[in-house]
Amino acid sequence: MESPVEIDGRTPIIEVRHVSKYFGTVVALEDVSVSVHPGEVVCLLGDNGAGKSTLIKVMSGVFPPDAGQLFVDGVEVHFRFAHDARQRGIATVYQDLAVMPLMSVSRNFFLGSEITTGWATERPPIASHAPSC
Repeated sequence: MESPVEIDGRTPIIEVRHVSKYFGTVVALEDVSVSVHPGEVVCLLGDNGAGKSTLIKVMSGVFPPDAGQLFVDGVEVHFRFAHDARQRGIATVYQDLAVMPLMSVSRNFFLGSEITTGWATERPPIASHAPSC
């Protein structure tokens, strides 16, 4: 197995190697490799249909790659679901932020990442606040 592409002794925070993704006979990605190192700002740019969204979805666990490898902090990972990627700190903000149109942008942004422990969830049941009839 190849070692991570290091820059100045730094391991990439995320890296894809020779990734391919097919949808039936449609080639969405073929032999794509990219690495992102700590402190880097990376732009993914291309024509419509070039595979940008598919690559991001592979990197964030939405689609499994049909070929190739995905590494996080130098360790090979196999995401089965987007939730697996989020647990490793990888999330996607889609072009259309209005997943839930009646919610604010910030609520849409953190949808699925709500606080589930702590003071926000330690409230008494609603029934205890209801007036008695």
